[in-house]
Amino acid sequence: MGFLNHGFYPHSRNETESFFRTMVEGKSSNRSFIIAFRESLEYLGQIDLYRIDWKNRFAYLAIVIGKKDQLGKGYGSVAIKVLQKFVFEEFKLK
Repeated sequence: MGFLNHGFYPHSRNETESFFRTMVEGKSSNRSFIIAFRESLEYLGQIDLYRIDWKNRFAYLAIVIGKKDQLGKGYGSVAIKVLQKFVFEEFKLK
């Protein structure tokens, strides 16, 4: 998992617990989704919406494919298309 940037994640135990609690309780302006193989559910990476601005219907997107041997195979493109459909239809973002 050498391609995952530790800058995106909390570092201390307290920060990690606080981050997790905020995400689970739905109090975060971020939403994270796992990218996995459909058949095996093996982790490939993740795609995140962050700094969601519900008033202006806007968010930033970040994506990570964490396995070097899976880069360039289109998984990121598919994940972005699936997330776009979801956020436009369910979250009503622009």
